[in-house]
Amino acid sequence: MPVAARSALLLLLAGLCGPALAGVQHLTCTRVSGARMHDITLTIDDGANKLSVEPYDWFSPDDAQAITFKGDTVEWTYMRGYAVLDRKTGVVAWDDTGEYEYLENIGHADAGDSEDNYRGEMQCKALGSSG
Repeated sequence: MPVAARSALLLLLAGLCGPALAGVQHLTCTRVSGARMHDITLTIDDGANKLSVEPYDWFSPDDAQAITFKGDTVEWTYMRGYAVLDRKTGVVAWDDTGEYEYLENIGHADAGDSEDNYRGEMQCKALGSSG
């Protein structure tokens, strides 16, 4: 197969298969709604089925079985919560209400706080991209 045809085929497959052929993806994510959240960087390795979160370990997957790659989404559980990244929109929706319930059960929840302050969304974009 000629080089030009092979290149065109690879581009077509990458477009159809999306992240599965992308290899390692680096995203920077910033809070857009909900509870306070620090900016994070996600490194997603589709081939190895791995996800790492920097610089906050508490938001990282519990273990390798805590990550699910489904089409255009990556889902993971962490400490007392879970998160879902929609790769089409770049939005990470996260829910930390398990942490609120834990604090409430041990008597350390802030009386002026609520479960709503333990959910939120972040917008992610490819590291180094603008806009």
